[in-house]
Amino acid sequence: MLAAFRVATSLLLAGLGGWTTIQEPASLSGVITDTTGRALPGGRITVVSTNGDLRTAVTDRAGRYRIDGLRPGRSGIEASMGGFDTRMAAIEVRPGNNATWSGALLVAPPIGEPSIERQVMHVTGTDALDCGRYAAPTSDTALQRSVDCALTSAAAGRPFAAIVQFAGGNARGGEGLLGGSDGVVHLLHYGQGTASFRVTPCASPQATHSRFTCQR
Repeated sequence: MLAAFRVATSLLLAGLGGWTTIQEPASLSGVITDTTGRALPGGRITVVSTNGDLRTAVTDRAGRYRIDGLRPGRSGIEASMGGFDTRMAAIEVRPGNNATWSGALLVAPPIGEPSIERQVMHVTGTDALDCGRYAAPTSDTALQRSVDCALTSAAAGRPFAAIVQFAGGNARGGEGLLGGSDGVVHLLHYGQGTASFRVTPCASPQATHSRFTCQR
């Protein structure tokens, strides 16, 4: 697992260049939860910098973590915990500053099924803004914030993703909104296997009854 993460991180960060000057170390902190907002103690956070430096931390009882002594610049981060879908992202920390990275982990798919996180990341890239991770049923108010996030991100040409797991009572799937840098909002549907992972353009996304929908 760790070897695979190193390889994935090296691909994510390829071409970003090396370090030419000595810079003040940075730090990274945040909170990891499940999609209902409950803290996940014992989660493992792994950060790998462009030169291969690896740092790890374990979340405390409140789901919090902190990693000091990071090399400033771009790094790959992975959040993992048994029973949950591993998340990967690319982050940037500045010299002497404390960057923050928090997020919610989706419940892991059955063994052998493709990870929805990995499928979404393949579409949006690792720099996508997290517009929300939820487990249905959830409030339409929360989903509306994700809709607003999606529309704002699309207008700015910023990749984004929002996922609702178990939407519509689907125990092995859900729905979401996502988009790349083309400024188009897409409605995501997913279920068992890659065959049911599909996206369609969504000009007017809405949130209702714990689901994302498109106004026709």
